[in-house]
Amino acid sequence: MTATTISPVTAHLVDYLKSIGGVDTHEFVDAKGEPDPLAARRLAETLRARHAADLGHVVTVAQSANRVVVTLLDDAPARR
Repeated sequence: MTATTISPVTAHLVDYLKSIGGVDTHEFVDAKGEPDPLAARRLAETLRARHAADLGHVVTVAQSANRVVVTLLDDAPARR
């Protein structure tokens, strides 16, 4: 069986997620305190692009309205 590896940038995210229990949630509001789904979309798309090779088997990035949730799926494979 071949060991799966992850990119160094994802490895840093994995370390962070492990330190906080495996889930990180961001809620976005504008200057008026209203939900800001466009800001949430920008973060979700940025994270998906940055961790594209490792999405779905190491971490997930989900956006719903003004909330982005980054979740560690399981024990991280070795770094690349």
